[in-house]
Amino acid sequence: MNHQRRVSLYRQYMAASGADPNTAAPYLWQLAWARGWKIPPPPFMSGLALALFAAVAYPALAFFLWLLTFVYPNHRVPFVFAAWVAASAGVFGVVATPIYFHHMAKQYGLVHWSTFAGVRQRT
Repeated sequence: MNHQRRVSLYRQYMAASGADPNTAAPYLWQLAWARGWKIPPPPFMSGLALALFAAVAYPALAFFLWLLTFVYPNHRVPFVFAAWVAASAGVFGVVATPIYFHHMAKQYGLVHWSTFAGVRQRT
């Protein structure tokens, strides 16, 4: 089974199980799949891979939001505060993201991406 077919089965399975589609397949994963990258969905990834992703994505989002404050000059946020928020978001993401997706994998019976066929897997 090719990667795109497996992703389609995964999205159908999660929707049928009652999972929020935007949580089961976050926007960055949807973008990667649209580009042809063969990465597994978050519940199938290792905790280390998810932690590394969160260590980059959460602070980057905080930094991007800080840059938006320059659009409104009366609402500027000091750089030191923005850096503190970005670091805090990164630490939170490194801890919370792997825990959340590991819980999701257990809740929906997801074990290995290479053997996923659209049905609950045995743990």
